[in-house]
Amino acid sequence: MKGVTLIETIIVITILAVTSMIMSVTFITLWRVSQMNLSSFETKSQGGITMQKIADTIEASSSVLSSRAINGAAYTTNESSLVLQIPSINSSSEIVAAAFDYAAFAASSTEIFMDIEPSASSVRPGGKFVLANLAKDINFRYNSSTSTDITTIEIFIHTAKSSYGLDQISTLSTVAQLKNK
Repeated sequence: MKGVTLIETIIVITILAVTSMIMSVTFITLWRVSQMNLSSFETKSQGGITMQKIADTIEASSSVLSSRAINGAAYTTNESSLVLQIPSINSSSEIVAAAFDYAAFAASSTEIFMDIEPSASSVRPGGKFVLANLAKDINFRYNSSTSTDITTIEIFIHTAKSSYGLDQISTLSTVAQLKNK
């Protein structure tokens, strides 16, 4: 009866070690790829949802304002922020005559937010709401340089998330029109 030699044992251990290293490197690589894909999905998803919320609010608005204080903060319509006047709605989702809510969209260093101040007769919730926390920036382009003449707004949202030292960047754009003008 023959036993296992030291050389045979070393060869088996070496094969197992090499196989384990290959498997761990493959697993780490697949994990990083999946995390980068997840980051890419998150940036596109947040950008798309944010863009839809802004476009819906623009379409419900009656006018673009050059500036307005909303909930104690001063906002000015320019390429990086937007101030809107929106007809107030009641609990039946009907427009309340001669009553308006005011909303502003802007970005801080990492967030895109909406600040809304409803009228006393409106059911819209008021306050400052974060729409995206992976924001790089937001830009608006208007069809007129005079705020009272603006009817069409192009929205550009840039979101980014770092994953394993690489930035996953998403740039989305759309056009929205004021329908209650």
